[in-house]
Amino acid sequence: MFEPLKHKVMRRWITSLAILLLGTVALHLARPAATAATPSKKQYPVRGIDVSHYNKIKNFDALSKQIDFIFLRSSLGLKRDTTFNTLYKKAVKADIPVGAYHYFRFDVDGEAQANNFLRSIKGKKFEFPLVIDVEQHGNSTKVSTKTINARLKAMVNTVEKSGYKIIFYTNKHGYKTYIQPHYPDYPLWICSFTDPPINAKWVFWQYSHTGSLNGCKGKIDLDTFNGSKKQFKKMFPKQKRK
Repeated sequence: MFEPLKHKVMRRWITSLAILLLGTVALHLARPAATAATPSKKQYPVRGIDVSHYNKIKNFDALSKQIDFIFLRSSLGLKRDTTFNTLYKKAVKADIPVGAYHYFRFDVDGEAQANNFLRSIKGKKFEFPLVIDVEQHGNSTKVSTKTINARLKAMVNTVEKSGYKIIFYTNKHGYKTYIQPHYPDYPLWICSFTDPPINAKWVFWQYSHTGSLNGCKGKIDLDTFNGSKKQFKKMFPKQKRK
């Protein structure tokens, strides 16, 4: 039997709507996740970068004219970053305030990680407290939160017993899961691609994974300080290295 005309029209309309909705969903899912925010240069005039062996810095003199600080990865888990010593020497020579960070592995003993971090920076001076990078990205997914917290506490205790202060680098999930419940008063370096970055007090903000600067080959992480240049210099005075 022939289907009534109004039923055919209705079926076509429903089919067209379904195709449109599926296309919209597919487009949304295919859209890459945000990798950068745009903090106000007037509100946040102090700018910097953080690097590891993945980055290629070709000209530190050119770089020094564009940034106010640099953080270098010195270690990760029980390993060392192969470019740390070279980058440190070049940053110091270019008179760029420098800091060091350690990528915290969820599946490695915390005290052992702390000792590796401390050995990797031995003999060097920094303008900033030591940074512990706590994040799920690239980390083990087979370790319980309880174990992660215990290992992080062991690392923190070992680093602090050596006389160093600590800054935590993390994202919003890492902050709520590992930092806020146990270290709410510690300085925070937050990774966020939204403005404002987080509903919490922060010192540094990593606002981009896709930055571009003269002297650097390829994309680079961009950061800013939560304050004026005068506040930055007062909080993190330059170190004498000679």
